[in-house]
Amino acid sequence: MSFNDKTTASDGGSLTRHKKYPPAAVLIMMASVLCLLPLLVTPVLPLIDFYAHIARYFALGHAAQDPWIAENYKPLWRLLPNLGLDALGTGIMMVFPPLLGAKVIAALIILAPFVGSLSLAKVVHGRIAPLHVALAGLLTYSFILAWGFSNFLFGLGIAMGATAVWIATTFQPRLQLVTGMVFGVVIMLVHGLVFGLWGLMLFWVEVMLVRQAMPLSIPNIAWRILRLGVLTILPLVIFFQTKTAGAEGGVTNAIANFGGYIENGQMWPRLIEELWQRGDSFLRVAESSYPVLDRLFGVLLWGSLAAGFVTRRFTLDQRLRAAVVFFALMVVIMPPNLFGVGHLDERIPLILLALIAAGIKTQPMAPSSSQRIQTFFGLLFVVHIAMVSIGWAKGAKEYDKFLTATEKLDQGGLAQTQFFGETKQRDKGRFCKSLLFLILLQKGSAVPTFANPTQQPIEITGPLARSLEAQRIHKETLPESHDAVSLEALKKSGFRTVVTCDDPQLAPVHGQTHLVAKGRSWSLYQMP
Repeated sequence: MSFNDKTTASDGGSLTRHKKYPPAAVLIMMASVLCLLPLLVTPVLPLIDFYAHIARYFALGHAAQDPWIAENYKPLWRLLPNLGLDALGTGIMMVFPPLLGAKVIAALIILAPFVGSLSLAKVVHGRIAPLHVALAGLLTYSFILAWGFSNFLFGLGIAMGATAVWIATTFQPRLQLVTGMVFGVVIMLVHGLVFGLWGLMLFWVEVMLVRQAMPLSIPNIAWRILRLGVLTILPLVIFFQTKTAGAEGGVTNAIANFGGYIENGQMWPRLIEELWQRGDSFLRVAESSYPVLDRLFGVLLWGSLAAGFVTRRFTLDQRLRAAVVFFALMVVIMPPNLFGVGHLDERIPLILLALIAAGIKTQPMAPSSSQRIQTFFGLLFVVHIAMVSIGWAKGAKEYDKFLTATEKLDQGGLAQTQFFGETKQRDKGRFCKSLLFLILLQKGSAVPTFANPTQQPIEITGPLARSLEAQRIHKETLPESHDAVSLEALKKSGFRTVVTCDDPQLAPVHGQTHLVAKGRSWSLYQMP
């Protein structure tokens, strides 16, 4: 199909094509390039947990060649729900220089939801319209990317693509079942909870397909439910063979927490706070580096979509309607934690937007009206990427300064971070929280990172493990008013390099502690 005609959907909806728009392939390529531009404006990406994952991939990839890394990190390759991106990321970090490898991995997780949503749009509509490209583009820089949740984003992209394949093979039941089983295993090994959310997505797709089937029969319903059940068998067998299945706190503790709030008379304040946080993450689904502007952008985005649906200018493909309604409800009721995965409720708005981006279509209208709508959302996409690029570029000089400072550090050793003031808050500490992991990438220093053997294929051992335990013991002896252990305490615990974040004044210097460099929100110390 050409992108320059008008096509009417089978259910009466339409997405009008105009000659002024390039072919779909050209639009997608242009949007993809635009999505990657922010990666070029800064040497380090201001993503909270991202470089903690990169540090793990680096350690896994270099343990065999570097004795110091091998002494502090023990690879534990085994079946895990989060294994997929670790395997891929480890390979990338073995091939590319560390900072470039990090950007290659970032490009993958940035583009995965974009490509997944567009693949689903292509299947349900038969083509990809400018509106789909614009909305899918808003998935690339999100509230979840700012957290640095790499496995989730990569898994979400695969899940959207797998949903597209499932729908595309509806009339080829054997092929549908086989490909569904393969995708199920892949998604489980990338992110276990994405697999569960994907299963819910498919369930509601099947509900709508059954609803459309004529005549509606019990055997048909039972057969579809059975087929979905078959998809879960192998992934669940794999899951229950993993360490994650037996981890403490595997099931949500939300009910227990609220029981405590009720007992302490704090239920309503806590409930109001929880709803406020969910509303905030909902508005900031497409995020740059400006919290206030991002909230206003979210009001404009969700408000425009809601207005379009209320006025019936927009509709959704019938097969995705129930899934969209379900995930809209999940924005409110999703538990914050499941199986050791936190911030789960904050991830749901991104899934909701991905489904809307794939399923949306305009009702028949005048070509000029359709053109204005497509142009409006296209401009939102371009403005969003510009906001991200400008925000990230502002921190580039500080990252360059820190990377230059790391050249003065000794090779190897142990490094740790000390947080002050409001740095523990997400927005306040977003820049500084990645700095510690750069010391591992640049100088081979051992640093604490995500290394829970029930979640990741690595374990912290040796001197780093002993120093972390000494630090933990010392923290327990400090008064509760202390924000963090002092530099002296870190030195006694065995750490020789320390990054301080949001230090209102130079932290107390003890003995021969040396200030290597100081930036706008960080200080770098080294001790003999």
